[in-house]
Amino acid sequence: MARADPLSFEHWLAQGGLVNRPLAELFNGFVAHLLESGVRLRRAYMGMSPRHPLIRAFDMTWEPREALNESRFDHSWGADTGVDRIRRCAT
Repeated sequence: MARADPLSFEHWLAQGGLVNRPLAELFNGFVAHLLESGVRLRRAYMGMSPRHPLIRAFDMTWEPREALNESRFDHSWGADTGVDRIRRCAT
């Protein structure tokens, strides 16, 4: 696949979603498409808060010559924030 071709990339991306390709692979493919299209990247970031019973949020960071950095946060992450403590004290 010539990723620099937008239509080929669009089909690759859609096919990846249909066959449940891992999100990290899709993200790396997207970054590769941008680089092959001439976009000069020093860093790429994606984060999301899905509606999922086990995952509160996740993010991915790509940097040249580095492994893809992935973080996942479950629903206990950030459960007791400073705002929550203030609300408890105010009541």
